[in-house]
Amino acid sequence: MALVELKLNWIPTKGYHFPDGPYVEYSGTGRETEKETLKKTIENLCNKFIKEGSQVKPVFMEKAEMKSVCHFVPDNIPTNKPARVIMFGNFGMPCGGTHVVNISEIKEMTIRKIKTDGSKIRVAYDIAS
Repeated sequence: MALVELKLNWIPTKGYHFPDGPYVEYSGTGRETEKETLKKTIENLCNKFIKEGSQVKPVFMEKAEMKSVCHFVPDNIPTNKPARVIMFGNFGMPCGGTHVVNISEIKEMTIRKIKTDGSKIRVAYDIAS
């Protein structure tokens, strides 16, 4: 949600959300010189969303319908059955993982590092719950 609000146009390509080093990897462009400012901006916006809270609701929908609520819909989503989308208010994200009931349960998020490598951008983070 933060990246969409900041109009960064990064496309999520990979995620690792386990306690021993969570990160999300994106395809996009980022400038090495702006990493520290961007890191703080994203972190502050995420923490604003967390503080405001939002119900987290899993819904099932057809891939074509996802485009109305999801900023990005991966090509590998099956078209022969509904797929799961996690809704944060009116913002959706295709995902089959485990989630909190309300994002306010997270308490706080910090970004450890933003690493760029060509068109790959890795955002490493930690959460406190």
